[in-house]
Amino acid sequence: MGLLNKFIKVINENLKEKSLLNSKQIVCKTCGAIQNEKTRYCSDCGAEMTNDGYYDDNIPTIDSKEKQDYATAIFLYTNSNSKIKNNNEYVGYLFYECGISNPKKYHQELINEGYLKQASINEILYTFKLDDLKKILKENNLKVTGKKAELIDRISSELSEKELNEINFDRNIYALSEKGKKYIENHKDYIEIHRHSSWQITLEEYIKVKRQLNFSANFNDIAWGIFNKRTIEYSNNRQYGLQRNNYYNMFQLLMEEKKEMQAFEMIVKVVIYDLSGVNTLENIKLYKDGIYSKKDLLNSYSSIFIAPGIIKKLLELEQFYSDELVKIVYKQVALPINFCSETILIELMHEVFHNAIFDYEKYIDKINLERIKYLKKL
Repeated sequence: MGLLNKFIKVINENLKEKSLLNSKQIVCKTCGAIQNEKTRYCSDCGAEMTNDGYYDDNIPTIDSKEKQDYATAIFLYTNSNSKIKNNNEYVGYLFYECGISNPKKYHQELINEGYLKQASINEILYTFKLDDLKKILKENNLKVTGKKAELIDRISSELSEKELNEINFDRNIYALSEKGKKYIENHKDYIEIHRHSSWQITLEEYIKVKRQLNFSANFNDIAWGIFNKRTIEYSNNRQYGLQRNNYYNMFQLLMEEKKEMQAFEMIVKVVIYDLSGVNTLENIKLYKDGIYSKKDLLNSYSSIFIAPGIIKKLLELEQFYSDELVKIVYKQVALPINFCSETILIELMHEVFHNAIFDYEKYIDKINLERIKYLKKL
């Protein structure tokens, strides 16, 4: 853990020196992490940040049954075991993702339609923090050890109705009814779209792909198909930043499915993209178009770095590392320019996994030196 902290400290100091940090925050659209407005790259996943990470103030229109089902499923999923609140107290994505402009009214409608019912004592107790449950038990001279479910069962079974009524809790809590639970079960793929919003799979895209299949597929299968389609599209259109982020999303999916060997291969691809300097192509085009001088080109930002979060993920999968595997993955990544040679990549990996101190800057300098040599020849 100490080694990882050293990595993160070195890289974060490097970012600060380049004045990329500020106090205003936006959301990384690749991994969903909160970042500073002036951070050029996400510190968690390394994706390039853009100002369109701000939440959109324009409410989407619920103009189809699928969109209505999506809104209902997400609302039920995120608001079971809760009370009716003022509109400004509900989470923002009910507005900008689901198109629910009046969540308070929507909440009441779902109660009236039987998707939500008044919560039982046990369901209300589930809204309590662990310390609050232990406090109730202690006040009634009952054992305070055990998991949350055990504490709740102990309270509801050991306390009399009078003692339960004396507990200070909000009784205006509504939980999923059987109808609501069935609705959630029938639309669990919509819940997965919401949970994986950083993958940027739209409801329309998901439904279109699902309808094209002549077999039953779960959310992950459909998402993988979408990622593979994006891989071809981004490669054909030379959208290397989007391709890199797509590989990161594929890594996340593989990790969820416990396919750690394949996940390691995918995160190595992300590292190769991050160290390649392929974004230099944009600056080269500006130079060839006469917008950049040779001096501008040589002084242009290289975008070569590894985010602390990526290093952490490499270390978590250390058991799958081998020089041979990294060489195989390196050959699979076809880029028009790549300033990080296979040799430099292997050396860097050796330091990450085998050395007590990782000299991050040494490798970034090596790769940038190759970049400068290349640019000088243009």
